[in-house]
Amino acid sequence: MVLGHLVALRSSGHSVGGVENLGEGVGFHGRDPSRRGPPRQGPRALALLLLTVACACAPAAIRRGRRAMARGDFEAAARSYREAANDAPDDAVLWTRLAKAELMAERPARAREAYERVAALRPNDPHPVLEVGFTHELERDYDLALQAYHRAVERAPEAAEPHRVLGARLLRWGQAEVAIAPLSHALELDPAHRETWKALAMAQHHAGDDEAARATFVRATERFPESVELRLGLAATQINAERFAEALATYDEVLALRPRFAPAHVGRAILLHELGRMDEAEAAFERALEVAEDPRPYAARLQRYRRLRADLAARPNEPPR
Repeated sequence: MVLGHLVALRSSGHSVGGVENLGEGVGFHGRDPSRRGPPRQGPRALALLLLTVACACAPAAIRRGRRAMARGDFEAAARSYREAANDAPDDAVLWTRLAKAELMAERPARAREAYERVAALRPNDPHPVLEVGFTHELERDYDLALQAYHRAVERAPEAAEPHRVLGARLLRWGQAEVAIAPLSHALELDPAHRETWKALAMAQHHAGDDEAARATFVRATERFPESVELRLGLAATQINAERFAEALATYDEVLALRPRFAPAHVGRAILLHELGRMDEAEAAFERALEVAEDPRPYAARLQRYRRLRADLAARPNEPPR
């Protein structure tokens, strides 16, 4: 259809997309300087022309669907996309558009049906099956969601994302020990995915292996030295192991990255207190108050700490609390 339209335009010399008089070879790049042979168009001009013609020739149902999505009428968009998909049942893109519209319309069962069509059309693609799992989660059918995530892994065992999603969901559902294997495999396939490092460390922690969690956070911070979140996770594992000096060093690294991060100053203050360095701890609480966007809770913390110090000074023979 597009090709026929192009041929008609070329023979008639109509102007489309800013290209004038195609029969004369005049457009974005002017008249053909050779003055011989067929008119020439640059790649950009041809790409713009094809895009313009393709949009003009899109079925009416697709155009209605786009307009409905733009105005937030997702049920109308779904009706239009379903009409278009039924007219082109082998077009995975249309079924995907339909699925997204059904999700926006809060109809997960219909979205799932559309994603299953996409999965049938793309047998090696794990993404539509992952979306099937998500629709089951929306309906709180976690057993079927888990089956879908396993299906996605089976479809693409060398892709990191299905393993990552499976592991993350298992962790979220309280199955930390089972989550470790898929998360570890996801990292083997894609070690550059920061959130997977965090998820694996959390799974190891919840499974009771704090040393493995600490080691994972160490490796993660080495790979992502700019990540505050990973360093805070590392500090938490160090605190759990009562490795307070190491945790303090980690908080110092956090503050080197974000000097005005008030919660990190509080964490540093608590660690300094645990190490018996109370003057420095109070100074850290004061610094948290200075940099906080909302100073009220930090002022209260500082006052409590000062009262604690006064209480300890009144009973010098008792160990610090």
